[in-house]
Amino acid sequence: MITINPEDSVKHFVELDIRSTEVFSRHGIDFCCGSHLSLKESCTKQNAPLHTVLQELAEALKEVKPVQINGSEMTVEQLVDYAESAHCKYLGENLGVIGAYLEKINNVHGAEHPELASILNLFDDYAEDLKNQLELEASLLFPKIRELLSLQKENSQPRPENSENISKDITQLLYGHEQASECFEKIAQLSNEFTPPAAACTTYRLAFSRLSAFKQNLYSYIHLKSRYLFPKAIELEKQLLS
Repeated sequence: MITINPEDSVKHFVELDIRSTEVFSRHGIDFCCGSHLSLKESCTKQNAPLHTVLQELAEALKEVKPVQINGSEMTVEQLVDYAESAHCKYLGENLGVIGAYLEKINNVHGAEHPELASILNLFDDYAEDLKNQLELEASLLFPKIRELLSLQKENSQPRPENSENISKDITQLLYGHEQASECFEKIAQLSNEFTPPAAACTTYRLAFSRLSAFKQNLYSYIHLKSRYLFPKAIELEKQLLS
């Protein structure tokens, strides 16, 4: 269990666990240039309630055990629910956050590290595509799948005008999966596998850490859809149309 001492510097907590920066961001606490201040001093400076910050830090720094799932044994409904809760929400929320961090470090360190501009451009271009894919899933694909599940429970068939729409949507989304792989392979090469320079500032380290975690979540999501959700959804549609 991590001991949280308000007399320790903000920098100490950031080096201890990068997740602490999420708490500091919420309360306007400087975890970059002003990270030499103690947590207590930083809270006083920002008029942030120390007790609340300590509670949030304790919660943020809890050890998180990875969730093990078996997609082959999950139903279509379970897969859709898990996709939305474990991946769609996370990916959507972090697109803008990571883009802002990358833009910031490029503005400050781009002259010394020209690869940052390329990383930023790659991420921004893909972010727009991913945003569109997430919107397509949330507004069209997942509602269609849930409609099929309802028809299955009612022992009914899809309306003719809605037949085979899922397969077309999925084909479009699979192309986006190829784009993700190409984008992050290039970013990994440019960033030396998301490794910041030895003398990198906190924001630089945070940007690369968040980017690496984003890639892991995205790849897990792509695997979940390609290997389990999409094939099962297509099979469900075929069964109802037969």
